[in-house]
Amino acid sequence: MNRMKTALRNMFAWMFEPRALVVDGAQDGQKELDKGLKAYNDGRFADAVPLFRKAAEKGHPVAEHMLGICCYDGDGVRRDDAEAAKWFRKAADRGFANAQYMIGDFHESGRGGLEQDYAEAAKWYRLAAEQGLDQAQNSLGWFYYNGFCVKKDPAEAVKWYRLAAEQGLDEAQYNLGVAYLEGSGVGKDRAEAAKWFRLAAGQGMKDAEKMMKMNGLGA
Repeated sequence: MNRMKTALRNMFAWMFEPRALVVDGAQDGQKELDKGLKAYNDGRFADAVPLFRKAAEKGHPVAEHMLGICCYDGDGVRRDDAEAAKWFRKAADRGFANAQYMIGDFHESGRGGLEQDYAEAAKWYRLAAEQGLDQAQNSLGWFYYNGFCVKKDPAEAVKWYRLAAEQGLDEAQYNLGVAYLEGSGVGKDRAEAAKWFRLAAGQGMKDAEKMMKMNGLGA
């Protein structure tokens, strides 16, 4: 599974919902951001980038984040992980959950000139997870499940997996299915495992389909 692709997919689904377009206390630059998002959604990246930059320079966290995304993907600008990290960090420091997740991911993998630091990654994942971001909840759960710079705690992992899974995140549904199958952090329950694997498989996750077949959990 490619967690970054999953995160970006979910971020874009969220980003273009109306509730995402205005951030409390970030009215400056809103007009440029709205135009930039329209251009970005239309695939006019070269038009979107200067609009995002104008809004970002006015301190709009969504614009800072989107400028980071453009730098990360090389859309309308030269691909540059370090520049992406710079803009993600600005938005993250303003409390924007999606950017907090990205900074956590960059620290987990050691990209963008950021030191690989699981403790720092866990810190940023938690900040985003506490705001309800499903991918961050899943990542924080993964850290607890495996004991990455936090005390290994399968029950705490299951708590975060469930929050993300109930939002429909396929990866979290898969991870919750594994927890039920193994009886780790939750009572062993093949029926519950099958339920969560089935939900993930219904979104096209091949790993979930394989787990069901390997463990005789039915179609």
